[in-house]
Formats: sequence, structure tokens, C-alpha cells
Amino acid sequence: MSAITIEDDLVHYEVLGRGKPIVLLHGWLGSWRYWVPTMQQLTVKYRCYALDLWGFGDSGKDPARYTLERQVRLIDQFLDEMEIPKVVLVGHALGQSLLPTTPPPRPRQSVCIG
Repeated sequence: MSAITIEDDLVHYEVLGRGKPIVLLHGWLGSWRYWVPTMQQLTVKYRCYALDLWGFGDSGKDPARYTLERQVRLIDQFLDEMEIPKVVLVGHALGQSLLPTTPPPRPRQSVCIG
């Protein structure tokens, strides 16, 4: 299990592969585990990060962080903590709803699935 501390709480993530970074965002009631088959396929060319959003999986469970705005902030802080300057964000369901609102402080691409 990999984890970092953001806003004084635990953020769980897993990372596989080497190459260009991709951050995978799970859907409602999901977790990073949703992305395991995808990560296994992409690791040949990409470094895949899959994190548990606030309130899901093994990340912090503070209800004050469950808003879309706080989830977007989490993504941005995660990218900063992991020192990812350029990124492809891939979102499924809830994860895809966060993509259009994610501020573009760094060059990136977005992909919506489902």
C-alpha cells in the first residue's frame, strides 16, 4: 500500500509501470482497484497512478472533503506531491465528472470513460 499525507489525512494510491504519467480516477463507490486490469495493460508504456478519492477505498473519510471541489483540489495536490508536471487524467463516472473542473496548472490531457 502506498500513501501520502494531504491536508493532514491519508491518501492511498498505487503506481505501476514506467514512462509517461497517467492518473486514473475511479467512479462512485469505487477505489483504485477498479483500474487494476487497465494498469496491467498500460504499464508497458506508461507510469499509472490510481488513487482513492476522499471518502473511498483507504483514503481519509472526512465528510467535509466529499464535495467535487475538494476532490478536484485533492487531484491537484496529489499531482504536486508526486511531482508530476505533465499528466493524462483518465476518469470513470465520478472521476470523469472531476475532469472538466480540474484546474490546468500544468499541461495535460483528459480522457472520459463510461
